[in-house]
Amino acid sequence: MAGNICYNHAMQLGNRVYVDFLGCKLNQAEVEQISLDLTGKGFVLSKNIGQSDYYILNSCAVTSEAESKSRAKLARAKRQNPQIIRVLIGCCGQKDREKYFQNGLVEYVFGNLDKYDFFAVLPPSPPSHLGLPQAFLGRKRSFVQIQEGCDNFCSFCIVPLLRGKPVSFPLSQIVATVKNRFKLGYLEVTLTGTEIGAYREGEGDLVSLIQAILTHTEIPRLRLSSLQPTEITDSLLRLFKDSPRLCPHFHIPLQSASNVILKKMNRMYTIEQYSAALNRIWQWLPQAAVTTDIIVGFPTETNEEFQKTLDFCRSTSFSRLHVFAYNKRPGTKASLLDGQINDKYKKERMAEFLELAVQKQSNFAQKHLGATVSVYVEGSRNGLYEGYAPDYLRVCFPARRDVSGQIINVRVDSLASQGQFVWGSENF
Repeated sequence: MAGNICYNHAMQLGNRVYVDFLGCKLNQAEVEQISLDLTGKGFVLSKNIGQSDYYILNSCAVTSEAESKSRAKLARAKRQNPQIIRVLIGCCGQKDREKYFQNGLVEYVFGNLDKYDFFAVLPPSPPSHLGLPQAFLGRKRSFVQIQEGCDNFCSFCIVPLLRGKPVSFPLSQIVATVKNRFKLGYLEVTLTGTEIGAYREGEGDLVSLIQAILTHTEIPRLRLSSLQPTEITDSLLRLFKDSPRLCPHFHIPLQSASNVILKKMNRMYTIEQYSAALNRIWQWLPQAAVTTDIIVGFPTETNEEFQKTLDFCRSTSFSRLHVFAYNKRPGTKASLLDGQINDKYKKERMAEFLELAVQKQSNFAQKHLGATVSVYVEGSRNGLYEGYAPDYLRVCFPARRDVSGQIINVRVDSLASQGQFVWGSENF
């Protein structure tokens, strides 16, 4: 058995499981499927660690901070419930399996390659067909994994070492999963994976998969997670133009606007190709929202190269910027590069970019003032409902009745602080 018992911990007979995760949408999609599998096998999903028998953490190791948070979660679970059995799965388990045993942070560890073997260490329970309560994970949007793995080997990224080579799931299986999520009450599904643009099944690709989902399911909303600029094709954009069920939001990581830095990052595009992809999107879909990722302080990045990236983002109509300081990861090519940037300069560059990020999200939100948008309502808090428009605008509004889990029209009235979301009112 891949996951070994630590400290001769006695097997518990209870069936209450607390499922947790860190990191990307792919991790969330896996946790969603794991939760469904657990309920199907008769386990009870718990929202209270203190009243649970097992704690399962789908971990993240993309940065040292993510690893630290994973360790903290495991330690906190034991403090809250000394009797709980902790099961670590995912990227941290793949990277440092033995360290988690040695540090007394787990009772079982499984990596990505044997992630689903953890079911073997749980006690048998009577089967259940109740399904996963909608929004158990805190969202009414569902995440469906379509592939696993990546072989791009960006020089800063440890993910290919943890996730392995690309493997695509069968199209029929994905379509069946989306059908099931709709049956469970979800009205929006996001297709996710390590690199969804690498999806292949025979002659089929991501476009074929999307077309099959649109044809064979009734899911009202379908989103895509991250894409590379070289994957933005006319055939993909034609689907978006022809189907209002596809949400016009694209997340396309830029990382840097310097071709010199992009080459050192081993990114498979130039800034000219990236710009062409954006232009293609806005030619087909003028109102589409585009979000991006930026890495500041990559080894050898000069002030001029940083400024080039800042200027590019300032002049481009991104709806949101996700900004990260370069994180040195052992085992990656970038960790061996000369010219590592001092933390002081990373912080200064981060501060400039974060100021621009606030401006971008505010500008994007402001474009919607006075407009009516379709909002998939995720829930309520303090008497206010909130959800997302198709272009990923976050909307909060009061309602005269319970509209949680519904798609309704909302008029955008004003901006919240820094444009993080907008205030609206029902517009039927």
